[in-house]
Amino acid sequence: MGYELIGDLFIEMDQDDLAIFSFRQARYYYSRYGMLAKVKSLETRHPDIAAEDLRLSSGSQAENLSVSETSTGRTTSGNLDYMSVIKASQAISGEIMLEKLFEKMLRVLLENAGATKVTLLEFRKNEWMEAATLVISEGREEFNMLNVNLLESRDLPQTVVQYTIRLREPVVLQFGDADDKFKQDAYIVRTNPKSILCLPIMQQDMVLGVIYLENNLTINTFTQDRVTLLQTLAAQIAISLQNSHYLEHMEHLYHSTERFIPKKFLEIINRENIEDVGLGDSAKREITVLFNDIRSFTTLTENRTPEEAFAFINRYWKFMAPIIRKYDGYIDHYQGDAILAIFANKPQDAVLAAINMMKALGDFNKVQAEHHDVAISMGIGLSTGPAMLGIIGEEERQVSGLISDVANTAARVEGLNTFYGSRILLSDATARDLPATLKKLFRKVDKVRLKGKTQITEIYEYIEWEDALKVPIADYLELFSKAFNTYEQGNFKEAEKLFSQCLTLNEKDRTAQSLQLRCLEFMHSKVPVNWDGAFTLSRK
Repeated sequence: MGYELIGDLFIEMDQDDLAIFSFRQARYYYSRYGMLAKVKSLETRHPDIAAEDLRLSSGSQAENLSVSETSTGRTTSGNLDYMSVIKASQAISGEIMLEKLFEKMLRVLLENAGATKVTLLEFRKNEWMEAATLVISEGREEFNMLNVNLLESRDLPQTVVQYTIRLREPVVLQFGDADDKFKQDAYIVRTNPKSILCLPIMQQDMVLGVIYLENNLTINTFTQDRVTLLQTLAAQIAISLQNSHYLEHMEHLYHSTERFIPKKFLEIINRENIEDVGLGDSAKREITVLFNDIRSFTTLTENRTPEEAFAFINRYWKFMAPIIRKYDGYIDHYQGDAILAIFANKPQDAVLAAINMMKALGDFNKVQAEHHDVAISMGIGLSTGPAMLGIIGEEERQVSGLISDVANTAARVEGLNTFYGSRILLSDATARDLPATLKKLFRKVDKVRLKGKTQITEIYEYIEWEDALKVPIADYLELFSKAFNTYEQGNFKEAEKLFSQCLTLNEKDRTAQSLQLRCLEFMHSKVPVNWDGAFTLSRK
């Protein structure tokens, strides 16, 4: 498309040979990408181009730009030929990444204009900003990306640039301060440049940007021929800028959609991007679900305004969510004070995330103190099992989600933290395949039928009270395990004594305390029929 537009420009300039050259380039690329309608349109408008497909190569006329190094930097010898500008246009149009495009663009401008400095300005969010600059100093080039407001810049003549923006026409100064309109400009007075060219980048009637060129060593650098050719080059720059910004916008859009449809989820259902996703797309996977809940959230928020509660919960998730991503998980959904996160690779990823979330809670509570706010506590439950993950809903409203009992189990397991006084609990399905180095951080604390379920779930607790022990932890865990095995066998009287010994060694062991009370209840009431070691829970 760029070649076609340049060809139209050459037609207006009565440069027919160069126009045909450009149209042949356009025809070649349209053919290459299967745009046959554009090929037919070009051949209808310009029959001469059908005679030959001409493609620029290393031996083509387009490389005949004669460049000589002088004390002014890079300058062209004699009049610049149009084929060289087409070659430069091709170099610019071949780049779409913004920073690389800017660097290549400024280098092409510098080489073709005989300048020692070139700066690109863009109109962003209702402000003119310096976007990039390339300077030759002592024979070396220095390129920098910028983000400087024009009104705050000390590296450009404000009056010259503003004049170009306002009148939408080039400004050429051969002596810098020779023109009365600009001679008082602070930059020109300070630096005394020998030659200046300020050129608008136009797209129809809109100024997309400004090119500022300067030579601080030589006068009469920017001849009329050079200005004309650089205006031709600016037409291609306008197209490349728009294409690059469009690509940047699309990438930003895709990143934005990932906040609603996680990239990890797309990988699981084998889709490249959100555009490929359709209702019913799904995959069956073994997953680990992490359910995290803030304690006493209702009490925490009842004396806050909605705005304060909103800020509080977002401050909390800002600490926790990155840890989930770090360990290869993603957040399926938020439930106000709770989250449900999915780990589709290894259970240990979820367990490590849970442990590090608890460590991060300490950092969060320090921030709470800085906000003169209360410290909070939380619980985490994990379970592992098969799940269907996919797009659920109907044509007008769709979400990513999972259909599986494993999420319900994780939530029920988390709820048991209040019973044991623990902070992290695992189901046996999660604990089963953990590596030994990680599994030793947990102990089996119960065997239950969760509310509404018939299957038995073994519960494992994260050990966080080692410093409170009066004996080596291995000895204590052996005593607790003996007490629990005795309890499982239905010998509640002996188990109660053993749990009592545990509490003598660690009075903070809420789990041992809870199991001791359970043994006392069974001792003074009827033992459950068909006791198999599993306690049936009557609440979530």
